[in-house]
Amino acid sequence: MDFSFSQEQTLVAESVRSFARDVLLPKYARWDRNDEFPREQWPQMGALGLLGMRVPAEYGGSDFECVTAGIAMEETARGDFNVCYGLLNSCFVGELLGTFASETVKRTWLPGMASGQKVLCVCLTEPHCGSDAAAIRTSAVRRGDRWVLNGEKSAITLLMAGHAGVVFAKTQPDAGSRGVQLSLSRSIRLG
Repeated sequence: MDFSFSQEQTLVAESVRSFARDVLLPKYARWDRNDEFPREQWPQMGALGLLGMRVPAEYGGSDFECVTAGIAMEETARGDFNVCYGLLNSCFVGELLGTFASETVKRTWLPGMASGQKVLCVCLTEPHCGSDAAAIRTSAVRRGDRWVLNGEKSAITLLMAGHAGVVFAKTQPDAGSRGVQLSLSRSIRLG
């Protein structure tokens, strides 16, 4: 079995390595120390295709397969490990929405996320179970044309910069992991 990179993977690795070294690494310590979000660099990462790695091409993404996306994340981590986690988040959201969202949601959110103009959070983790989606307790009950959420989320990825969040909630609590649904929320009212 040959584990060497393809020509495309080599080009991606070299391009991302240069960006990470020249753009991310010089600011990494300051961003980390001050809990800063790299807002100016986010659209640059979008232009490089890093925020749309798992977004279908028809919605502005790079449509990378998982190995190439992993190579790009590893190279990014050499410059800023925290930014690498943001890329992982974008891959996760791109895959989820690209596979399960309605056409309206895909057209509304995926191009902006892939370009770096929109930041989408992942609202999965709960204090009692971490990121075990089958064990979440947050519920969603339909009331008219809206969903009412009840539960507690913690460690919401990219919350400080997010424009919307992909919320994991149970609509059928007795169905285990099959009762978990995803929704995209631009605002959540507490209480």
